[in-house]
Amino acid sequence: MIRGVLFDFDGVLAETLPFHLKAWKVVFNELNIQPDELSILLNEGQPAWKIAQAMAKKYSLDLDENKAKHYAHLKNTIFRKNKINIYPEIPDILNFCKQKDLKTGLVTGAVYENVKAVVPENLLSLFDVKICEGDCLSGKPSPDPYISGAGKLDLFPRDCLVVENAPLGIQSAKSAGCFCIAIMTTLHREHLAGADVILEDHKSLFHYLDNLVK
Repeated sequence: MIRGVLFDFDGVLAETLPFHLKAWKVVFNELNIQPDELSILLNEGQPAWKIAQAMAKKYSLDLDENKAKHYAHLKNTIFRKNKINIYPEIPDILNFCKQKDLKTGLVTGAVYENVKAVVPENLLSLFDVKICEGDCLSGKPSPDPYISGAGKLDLFPRDCLVVENAPLGIQSAKSAGCFCIAIMTTLHREHLAGADVILEDHKSLFHYLDNLVK
C-alpha cells in the first residue's frame, strides 16, 4: 500500500537541464571545459559541486571541494536568473495526491534556492516535506535522502513511491527500500533500468497513480 509519493526536482518537477547546461558552460569557459548534457544527466542527483568535479575529471582536471563549490555557486546564481517552467501536469499530480490522502515530499540534491526560483510557492506548499542539498549527511546515490524523506512523513520507505528521472536517484530510492518510477524526461530507457517501472512522461505518471489508488 503506497501512502506517500516522493518527487525529485530536476527533470521531474521542471525542465531544468537546458538551463543547467548553459550555466555550466559559462562558468567553465575559463577552464576550457565543455560541459556535455550526458555527463550532467548521469551525475544528476548529486550536489552541483560534485557534478562539477565529475565534469572536470573528464578533462583530467582535479577540482578540490572548495573550488568545486565555488563553480557550483556561480552556476546556480546564473541558473536562477532564468524563467524555467514546471511540467504542465505537475499541479494536477500534486493536487491529485492531496485528494487521495497521499503524503508528498520533495527529495533533491539541488539547493533549496534553486527550487524556490523555479517552483511557485502555491505548489511548494503542497509538499509535506522538502529534502534538499545539505539536509542529509550523504546525498544520492546514498539511500539517506529517501530514508529521511519517508521518515519525515512518518512513513516507512516501503510505503513510499518515488518519482525519478536519473540513475543515481533511482539507486538512492531502491537502496532506501522505496518503489521507484522513472520517467523518460531526460534519459533513454537503458539508463533507467534500475527502476521498478519506466514511464514515457508525466501524463503516463498521472494515469499510473490514478490506477494505483483505485
